Amino acid sequence: MRVVKIKNLNKSHLEKTFIVKGRIRYLKVDNNKKSSGKHLNSILFDDSSEIEVVAFKDCDEIFKKLNTDNVVQIENAMLKEVNKDYKKTKHKYKIILISNSIITTINNNEVNNNDFPIHKYTSAAVLKTLETGMIIDVFGVCIQLNSEKTNTQSQTYRKGVIRVELTEFEVRFYGEKAEKLYDVGSVLTLSCVTYINIKGSEFLSVGHLSNVKCTLQQLFNVPVLESLAIESPDQIPSTSYSTPSIKSLAIESPVQIPSTSYSTPSIKRTTQDINVEESPSKILKIADPEESFSDERFFNTVQNLLKEVDDKNINVIKLRILEFISEILRKNKT
Repeated sequence: MRVVKIKNLNKSHLEKTFIVKGRIRYLKVDNNKKSSGKHLNSILFDDSSEIEVVAFKDCDEIFKKLNTDNVVQIENAMLKEVNKDYKKTKHKYKIILISNSIITTINNNEVNNNDFPIHKYTSAAVLKTLETGMIIDVFGVCIQLNSEKTNTQSQTYRKGVIRVELTEFEVRFYGEKAEKLYDVGSVLTLSCVTYINIKGSEFLSVGHLSNVKCTLQQLFNVPVLESLAIESPDQIPSTSYSTPSIKSLAIESPVQIPSTSYSTPSIKRTTQDINVEESPSKILKIADPEESFSDERFFNTVQNLLKEVDDKNINVIKLRILEFISEILRKNKT
């Protein structure tokens, strides 16, 4: 029997057996709310999609055998349509483990990471299409973090804002996650966070099962192009690379905030030549020229740079360009 891609699990598999493989990115055992006993929830993903996997028997035993980030193969399970009020992924169906289900952990040396990526981050565009309660992984630049915590009757949380690509989202850090202050301008990688959208209140909930990784960017110590072309925030270059030089890059003056619309030609930016040496990699700032140019020209400059990059890296690169500009502005202010 052939392995079915998660994306291809559909109505036809409701009545027949199937085999599916995926990497585990979420794993939790909860007590049932309306009855005695427990249930296990997990999320499995491959390069095509992700799906929830649920068990109602032997939950603790199954939990002990599984580990997040491992790739597993599931046989003899059932497929069932998801109640839209309790969806944890965008998949229409979920996998139910039964008494004769077989779960096999695949050795790491036998896993093709192209088929089962290490991470599956949610883009800004997809974030806007989620239903409340869905569990995701996401990363973005921290642009705001409240110094004071908010106390409610049930829990304490700290509010913040991250920029995912060019879109800003509110984040609420709960419990012990609210105790740490993250640096504005750093990249936050948020794993197993819950998207909430109730009565017009939209935010990402970072709870005790979530993981938060903070990466401080030292953009003046890495080459521009090579540092941009990365798959995830976990792969931050730390050594020198040979990099094509960039003759000029438009930046705003220190008193302005980067524009996301690029639709107001009346705002002028000064230019600053940036020269990237071949080896060792180092960025040298050259004196400002007298000319200035419009938002439109700035936008076209960046677009021409992006044309040289593979589509799969485009969202990461947009994020890193914003980081680069923010770092320059912070340096100028100091």
